Amino acid sequence: MRVIIDSREQSPFAFHNEKYGVEKAVGTLSIGDYSLAGLEDHIAVERKSLPDLVLCLGRERDRFERELQRGAALDAFCVVCEGS
Repeated sequence: MRVIIDSREQSPFAFHNEKYGVEKAVGTLSIGDYSLAGLEDHIAVERKSLPDLVLCLGRERDRFERELQRGAALDAFCVVCEGS
């Protein structure tokens, strides 16, 4: 499986578990931060840190809502929120 990581992702997830056989490639994605090679128009994962999520629910809400609308057009789209 080849995971495409958006080139604008500032702190990419490591995907270092060899058990899953993940290959990584950097590319420009129109939606989300991660996708699978060959399925970029069908699958996307948007990754948010807790501070980023707070911004998206406040000051940057309009931009985030547009991103969610674009994601809703895909076959599979999710937002992963990381925080403690």
